[in-house]
Amino acid sequence: MKYLKLQGNVRAYAIDLLGSGYSSKPLGDSVESKSLNGENSRFNDINYPSVIKNVQLVTTFGGQKIADVDLKHPFGSCYNMFTWADLCKDFTEEIIITDRRKQNCALVCNWMGTIISLQAASDAPRLFNGVFTINPNFKEFHSAEVPLSSLFMPIKRLFQSALHEKGQGLFDFWRNLTQ
Repeated sequence: MKYLKLQGNVRAYAIDLLGSGYSSKPLGDSVESKSLNGENSRFNDINYPSVIKNVQLVTTFGGQKIADVDLKHPFGSCYNMFTWADLCKDFTEEIIITDRRKQNCALVCNWMGTIISLQAASDAPRLFNGVFTINPNFKEFHSAEVPLSSLFMPIKRLFQSALHEKGQGLFDFWRNLTQ
């Protein structure tokens, strides 16, 4: 976490979310990872299903289609928007809001942080006065956007799984070649 004192009585925090920067990086299948997963408390309730049926989507190319949208991470990893949104809420409650006194708190976010911040603000609107987005990325963010998803998503998941299992070895190999 970086802390910056601004003019007046304003503070800004730049936090490293789980898996980024100096934060913890638990393996996807570890006990720690499973316990931190933000999906744990969301999809156990019948009122909040993990798959939403027949959602009308606008595609990246301006078309429309109806698809089932699965909100869960394909591998059950703790590295997902719900976990990171929970971390933002926890940080706000435990660090920013003190003495049970609400301080003004707005989220400023960039790229993927837009989804994380909007989820956090949606989950706990009492904590945040607003969300300011810079360079948001909503394009092709979900598998329902992928053309021929029944064909390409299994291939994508195999590729992601291979990177998860062998990624460090491939990275080390490539780094040794380029040094």
